[in-house]
Amino acid sequence: MINKRDICEEIGNFFGTFYEDISGFLVIDDGETDHLYADEDELLKDWLPKLQEIDRETGDGAWEEIIEYITSEIE
Repeated sequence: MINKRDICEEIGNFFGTFYEDISGFLVIDDGETDHLYADEDELLKDWLPKLQEIDRETGDGAWEEIIEYITSEIE
């Protein structure tokens, strides 16, 4: 079974640094901006277009399983 938190960490650490701040927000720091999210679903919905774009550009399907999970379970 896929764990939402693990997916958030994988995405966050691929694009920058993932952490939970002292207020409980999930944060992806991409080096320019701190992207703040109240929960895993919000983070996954927000990053879905970026994952789809990268998958199209690379054609390697590296994010395919995660994209399918987000589109079927969260959206």
